[in-house]
Amino acid sequence: MALEMIAKNGEFNKVKRDIKFLGSKLFGEQEQSSFAAISLDVNPMHVDKEYARRLITGHRVVHGIHILLHALEFFFHTGAYCVVDISCTFKNPLSVGETAEFFEVDHQTDQCLIEVRCGGLLCAAISLGLHEDDGNTKLPASCLSTTPKISETTRYSPSTPLELSPSVYLNKWISVPLSGQGLESCFPLVVQHLKSKHAAGLCALSFFVGMICPGLHSLFGSLKVKIERADEGSNDLHFSVKKYHERFGLVDIAVAGCLSGKIEAFARPKPFQQMTVAEVMAYVDAAEFSGSTALIVGGSRGLGELTGKILASGGCHTIITYAQGFQDAQAICNEINQNSPGSCETMKLDVTKDAFDDPSLGLEYRGIDVIFYFATSRISRKKAGAFDQNLFDEFVEIYVRKLHDMYLFFDRVANKTVKVFVPSSVFVESRPHGMTEYAMAKSAAEVLITDLNKVSQKVSISSSRLPRLGTDQTAALVSDSMASGVDTLLPIIRSLLEKSHELPSK
Repeated sequence: MALEMIAKNGEFNKVKRDIKFLGSKLFGEQEQSSFAAISLDVNPMHVDKEYARRLITGHRVVHGIHILLHALEFFFHTGAYCVVDISCTFKNPLSVGETAEFFEVDHQTDQCLIEVRCGGLLCAAISLGLHEDDGNTKLPASCLSTTPKISETTRYSPSTPLELSPSVYLNKWISVPLSGQGLESCFPLVVQHLKSKHAAGLCALSFFVGMICPGLHSLFGSLKVKIERADEGSNDLHFSVKKYHERFGLVDIAVAGCLSGKIEAFARPKPFQQMTVAEVMAYVDAAEFSGSTALIVGGSRGLGELTGKILASGGCHTIITYAQGFQDAQAICNEINQNSPGSCETMKLDVTKDAFDDPSLGLEYRGIDVIFYFATSRISRKKAGAFDQNLFDEFVEIYVRKLHDMYLFFDRVANKTVKVFVPSSVFVESRPHGMTEYAMAKSAAEVLITDLNKVSQKVSISSSRLPRLGTDQTAALVSDSMASGVDTLLPIIRSLLEKSHELPSK
């Protein structure tokens, strides 16, 4: 039983609500690969680890329709119901490797409500319209309709996600072939009670959003579809973009065929692109950092990437480390070596697993003049409560404990003073909603840095509360104004390397 608040005569009363646990499902690697093959939705946000780390989520996302199909499979385990319509809103993304729990929160004669949660956080809210089963799960005549007449349609079946503005598809009908090969082995009860064509139609919704519109940069928002007569019409599902709200990235899409209704999707922000070396060089004197060597911990993207480009543009030799983004780090290194007066090399270093004194790292620590510690995990996280102990511990491990380990190592082995910069954040002061653990860990790091500087012999650590700067971590569906990364970082870099030049004119 659970308690739910309802309003009555202006006052809130507690009422009891029956909640039935349907089951749980770990969405692992095999499940993710299998559904990508079934639905043909191979958007890299679902299948490419390195690509997905630059997204808002920071991890590969489980297909929304995959979650919905499992909800239906669990539901049909409770009885042979006849589903006549399906509504689903995807509230929070579920990452590969996470476990979802499925709950039947209300069940009436004509409707069933299902919630999908991860760690208590609502991931999907599902409403199933029901018709009393007559023993063979056939749809009643009152629930049947025919596909609307479509005068002209274009058939799409891309093997890689398209990257076109949703406005291109406005008021045009697009047909997608129904596939779903392998559905029966994964969702036998769905195929039995919902019928294979309708199950394939649900997969086609995922394919259209992830591969066609919005395509590469997409998020599935919601669906509301009616189950149509399975033995009528073609083996295609038809889509038409009815409205594109560009400011919010919201796309309203009509659906016709074995399923009819509408879906909503979002054109999400593209992965943030830092300035190129050529652009950075307009701000930096070509030799102002020459003769220096910098270690950038976490340099394969974000502020670490930009810092490496600034340093190299001034003639510095940079060592950028990466934990997962080998290809990104290599691309940055190649760009620096080909276009700047400085030089670059890469090194794999995962501060959560590797020790700085591990000889296999090959760290030539005696030549390092300055260190930029940009190591971080994903900052913005989904969570059910105001505070998550595990998330706080994760931040503290990176921002405090591993920073301290690095300090101890260099304070022991360095043969000269090493300067270290550790970014803090204005979020320590403003604390946006959901950032409690991050702000607390950053505040703890500030305290540690102050006290380490009181006793350090060879390591000098500085920290600044940086404004919101453009990175993958700060991406949002609706863009807010952000400070300039190069204007913010360049004075800090010059101060650390004892340079005090004015910004050259652009």
